[in-house]
Order: sequence, then structure tokens, then C-alpha cells
Amino acid sequence: MEARDGLAFNQTPDNADVQAFHEGFRAFNRRYCPADHQPFAFTVETEAGCIVGGIDGASFWGHLHVENLHVDDNWRGSGVGRRLMEMAEALAIERGCLGVNLDTFSFQAPGFDEKLGFVRIGEENGYVNDYQRIYYTKSL
Repeated sequence: MEARDGLAFNQTPDNADVQAFHEGFRAFNRRYCPADHQPFAFTVETEAGCIVGGIDGASFWGHLHVENLHVDDNWRGSGVGRRLMEMAEALAIERGCLGVNLDTFSFQAPGFDEKLGFVRIGEENGYVNDYQRIYYTKSL
């Protein structure tokens, strides 16, 4: 821990420390925007019970943010990813969201998002290993 000007800078905080500053962050934001953070997750499994895909994220401030979308290689191109996104969009509408947003990398099939009607709103070139990080949004 580094001490300076009567403060201790901790580079290895425990979970309780992280929760404490997160609550401060959330309290600040609640002064300006509603506290309506609602997580979501859907999975897809085979009849044998093996998870072959899933999607998760949260809705807040009138939008649904997709944090992760994954479909096992053996199931790509089968419509599983499209169905998961449709489920997320239906949930967003149910929750009164105005849109859906997500980010992806150039090696993760950004064309998939564009086929679903997402609009590219930004990118970072050379993010890691010279790949792009791409930001998308879709109005509902």
C-alpha cells in the first residue's frame, strides 16, 4: 500500500473495499439517473444438459447492455445466437428500454450484429493484437 498526503493507495483491495467504492459510485450516479440496474442472463442447453450458448448483461437508464454473447463453435450458424439476441431484445422491450447496446471485437463476427440491425457507433483501432473494439447500438 502506498501512502501519500495522508491517504493510503491500495493496489490489492479486497472485495469489501471494492464494494465500498462501487456504492459511492452508484450513490453519486443516483443523484442524476434512476437506480434501475437489472441484470439478465439466458442460456441454451442440449437435451443432455450441456450449455452450448448464453447471453448476459443488464438494463439500466433506459437501455439494455449486452455484456457477453457466446455460442459454442459446433452451434454457430444454427440460429442460436440470433434467438438469444431476440430474447434479450424482447426483455428490453418488456422493461421499457429505448435501445440495446453492446461492444465486440473484430475477431468476434461483428457482421452478426449488423445483420441484426445494430449500427456501429464507434471503434478503437489496435485495441489488442491489432484488433478493433467496435461499439454498436440498436433503437427499439
